[in-house]
Amino acid sequence: MGSCLASKDPDATLDWIMDFQDWVVTGDAITDSVWTVPVPLTVPAQSFTATSTTITVNGGTAGKIYKLVNRVTTNNGLVDERTLQLVCEQH
Repeated sequence: MGSCLASKDPDATLDWIMDFQDWVVTGDAITDSVWTVPVPLTVPAQSFTATSTTITVNGGTAGKIYKLVNRVTTNNGLVDERTLQLVCEQH
C-alpha cells in the first residue's frame, strides 16, 4: 500500500490521479476502482483507466487531515490499496 500527501482549500474542487503504472504489469489492467472518502468531503466524479484512477474532491474543513483510500482490482485478480492524505487549509 502506497501513500501520498496533498493539500486543498476547503472551497476548492480538485482532481487527483493515482498512477498504478509501476504496479500493473503488461497485459493486465485495472477493472475496478473503489474510493473510501470521509465526510464532509464529497466526490462529484471518479474514473479509471487501465493504469490509473482519478477522483474529483470538494469540501472539507480547514485544519483537518483526511485519508482517502483507493482500492483497485485488475483483470488478473490482483488488488492494491493506496492512500491520499489531504490536508485541508485555507489558501
